[in-house]
Amino acid sequence: MSPVSARRSLPPLILLALALPATARAGVERLAEVHGAVTPAEALAAADRLAAEPGASELGIDYLRGNLLELLGQPGEAVKAFALAMQRAPSLAPYCRLRLARLQAEKHPEMAAGLLAPLVSRRSPPALRHQAAALLHRSLRAGGDCRLLGGLDWEALTAADRRALAVARADCAPAGAPGRRVAELTRVLAEGPADEAAWEAAVRLSALSRAEITPDVSLTLGRAFQRLRQPELASSFLGPLVSTLPAQLREERHVEALELLALAQVARDAYRSAVGAFARLAERVARADQRARAHYNEGIARELAADRVGALHAYVRAANLSANSEWTSAALLAACRVQWLLGRRNEAQRSFDILRSRRDWSGPAAEAAVFLAVSQLARGEVDGAPLLLQQAVQLRGATEPETVYWIGRADEAQGETGPALAQYLRLLREIPYHPLSAEARVRLAGPAMAPAVKAAVERWRRSTSAEDRLAAWLLLPAGDPQREPLRLFLYQRWARDRRLAPYLKLAPVEAELWPLWQSSFDDPEDRVLALGGWREVSADTIMRHFPLRQPALAFTAAQRLLLARDPGRALALAQEAAAPALAAAPPQLLPLALREVLFPRPWPQRVQSAARRGAVEPALLWALMREGSRFETTAMSAWGGRGLMLLDPASAERAAPAAGVGKVDPDDLYDPEVAIALGAARLSQLGATFQGRPALALAAHLVGTPQARLWASWCTSNDPAESLAKIGSPDVRTTVGRVLGAQIAYRELTMGPGR
Repeated sequence: MSPVSARRSLPPLILLALALPATARAGVERLAEVHGAVTPAEALAAADRLAAEPGASELGIDYLRGNLLELLGQPGEAVKAFALAMQRAPSLAPYCRLRLARLQAEKHPEMAAGLLAPLVSRRSPPALRHQAAALLHRSLRAGGDCRLLGGLDWEALTAADRRALAVARADCAPAGAPGRRVAELTRVLAEGPADEAAWEAAVRLSALSRAEITPDVSLTLGRAFQRLRQPELASSFLGPLVSTLPAQLREERHVEALELLALAQVARDAYRSAVGAFARLAERVARADQRARAHYNEGIARELAADRVGALHAYVRAANLSANSEWTSAALLAACRVQWLLGRRNEAQRSFDILRSRRDWSGPAAEAAVFLAVSQLARGEVDGAPLLLQQAVQLRGATEPETVYWIGRADEAQGETGPALAQYLRLLREIPYHPLSAEARVRLAGPAMAPAVKAAVERWRRSTSAEDRLAAWLLLPAGDPQREPLRLFLYQRWARDRRLAPYLKLAPVEAELWPLWQSSFDDPEDRVLALGGWREVSADTIMRHFPLRQPALAFTAAQRLLLARDPGRALALAQEAAAPALAAAPPQLLPLALREVLFPRPWPQRVQSAARRGAVEPALLWALMREGSRFETTAMSAWGGRGLMLLDPASAERAAPAAGVGKVDPDDLYDPEVAIALGAARLSQLGATFQGRPALALAAHLVGTPQARLWASWCTSNDPAESLAKIGSPDVRTTVGRVLGAQIAYRELTMGPGR
């Protein structure tokens, strides 16, 4: 037998022992017993037995014990275990430092900062640097020693981490050097992203005395607070600045100041004031494109103020100012919408024809076509809707879910039930978890479509084609007895497919069979992973030992990440691993265990409690976390929402009384318990405001109530599908569709598919 073959034939846990000193080899065969335990308590008992054996401390068993003690809610004992591991297994010291710092950060931030600073270095494992930098920032803010910043390896940090620690460096500037502090904070804001560093920098700059706040700093603060959805604060700095501006605004910063103030007035529901501000701006700027932009925004403010005629005039002025301005197509699209809402259909058609005349305006033209078609169909009219939808398909070059659904509605309205069935079925096949698929199912169950559905099911369920039987299964309602034979047929057919079979029979791989044990363990990350440090190692390390090409191993890793309280990475790995199966089979037919990783449900008690108090579905809260923050407690969206529930501070304050929460500090939104409670209360408030229009309620949560009110004013019915189609931002519409689709998936998991 060759040396390589001999090595492969050894029991896998012995291989780990070969990588360790002789004193650490005793008892290592028992390590898989810990990983194979059903509960953390059983795993800890197994780890304790292993810890008593010779050489276990050099193996790093104390690190494993610390991990389990933390999971079991024994932080004091976990601290002792990690401290012992740092002494007894030096190669694990960086990982122990991070774990100790996490445990100490709340009560002993100065101790946590001291542990973290050495990790912000190119010598430390890359997977630890970001985690260490983020926690160091919070620890310094809570009382850590500022002198630690002098020894950091700044070049080892990502741009986001450098920004966060730059704020900490500004906080640490000597009292006698205010200029240095202001320069540091201004630089952070000038870089642009609406992240936590920008928020902190803005708050610190706004606390300066009025004498220290120059016009440039006022503009910087106004810009930052508006981007961070704090219009009151933005106005407080922009108002005095605007009052000093010259009659003619020739400098870009002067134009920006007045425009930002007007936008802040819109966000504060002061629409009439905003109309006046935008009109003044249009009069005072020199360039045609600046006037076009001002009139376009004036039109939005007038629409919000229920002045559609005035809005139309503003949009027409914007469109006529320059044929090549970036605002021309946007203004034409807005004019087309308002013309239709005012009943001026011929004018709306002319605006659409102008949009359609230029190739570079195909996006706005497609939006206009869908708007006009949806507006007709939602009112029970057909008219030119089929042609408009066909034009939208041609303009976009690809068919979006909204277009597919409304083509089906147009076919159904014309009595073409066969083509309508094909469109609705396409949605059920391609995007089963989407609100328009749910609406398609409602249409299929209605009296107009029922005969066609019944005939199709009878024909397809007897077919020998898997595609036909899948179609029949999709068309039958949940609970129908005809579904089960079809499901069994599909399962048996797919089980013979070498690509799909591993996913249909998916089960976690037993710990003693993990390829991890074949590692040489020269890399400390391999050792940490063997000891249960799933959150501390990189995705590359996990996928090296649990590769995607072996679905059972990748699934095992995703489950372990979920157990380690890392739902975001668990979801990402599960989605990548299950991609071939999701492309071929409906997710409802995949194993329940896989779907539970694809749709994680962390913080179950907090979610259930908050949902009961707010009278919202737990499924909606989990769906927003999954599609919005990706379960990242410190997330921040492009629209200024923060934390698990993507709440902005102003909305959080409005929701606090209903959630039973006292004064809310912006940092509180990064606490899962507070964020979930406030998020449920806010969604409940918006659900009451936009009753029967869940898409618009969710849009209001994401981008603000004024914008959602504008979209609501475009609706001609209470049809949920129209509400989704009338969300004027494609990005927001896509996000809302994904959240509401995930809500459907979570309902299936929590209530069963029959509900």
